[in-house]
Amino acid sequence: SSDDLLRALAASSGKGPVLERAMRSFLNQPGIPTLAVDSNCKNGTLNVTLKQSRYLPAGSRGEARGRWELPVCLKYAEAGREPQEQCLLMDQAVQSFKLDAPACPAWLLPNAGAAGYYRFSLSPAAFTALFTQIPQLPPAEQMVAADAVSAGFKRGTLSAPQLLEAMAPLATSSQQHVATALLGDFEWIRENLASETLTPALRRYAAALYAPKLREIGPARRAGEDPDNALLRRALYGSLAVNARVPEFRAPLLKAGNEMLAASSADALALDLLDQELLGPVLSVLGQEQGVPLLERYMGE
Repeated sequence: SSDDLLRALAASSGKGPVLERAMRSFLNQPGIPTLAVDSNCKNGTLNVTLKQSRYLPAGSRGEARGRWELPVCLKYAEAGREPQEQCLLMDQAVQSFKLDAPACPAWLLPNAGAAGYYRFSLSPAAFTALFTQIPQLPPAEQMVAADAVSAGFKRGTLSAPQLLEAMAPLATSSQQHVATALLGDFEWIRENLASETLTPALRRYAAALYAPKLREIGPARRAGEDPDNALLRRALYGSLAVNARVPEFRAPLLKAGNEMLAASSADALALDLLDQELLGPVLSVLGQEQGVPLLERYMGE
């Protein structure tokens, strides 16, 4: 039974009832916890208050109340100093403690090593301080910070401008999943929130963020390149060439698409001539330029 499993895991870990209670808190209730992190630095000491609840996006009618027993590890650093970590077991709905630091930290990451199964929220100022550190964090911690921003936006506690600001330090990453972590939210903002006058500015913003990386990896796969580049190339061409319609990046896709059409018969498109990782973006750009009949023809293939 699950009871037997939990008791066995608790006994073998040496953590006993503490681990058993923590695991039961996840098994016996739905959802994922989120921690609202409030930090206040006075006289060189950082006081942190954590408040836990169930994560729910804006508009959800789910029950937000919930209490988990959470191992929580925080990572922080003073300006110019090596990061430190401090861990605790959160077993109350609201819990306060002091960080063991000789001075007020410059930034705080509430999920060190991305090891905790929870989301978190910070004040706008604390998010800004954390994201100045993003390039120095390992990819797992970059992702957990990006997830916190995305979750906050979906919950309605972070604004669209705050999300757009957080995209910039992530966009320079060589890791596809990090560089594009907030790209889906950006596209949602562009499609659902932006006015006709704001849309061109958002397209320019995306181009400014991602164009250097796309120029670096180029439109075609290179021998011996990092496999992650293939995923990044497809995602960025989809965003910049198809959605943002940046001429510089539409041009090679249109060239490849027109060459494919020239080699096609009346009954079949020569799709094998296209780089398969860019097949979707190429056909999307062709459809935008040459109309619905071309897409209908492709869908029939």
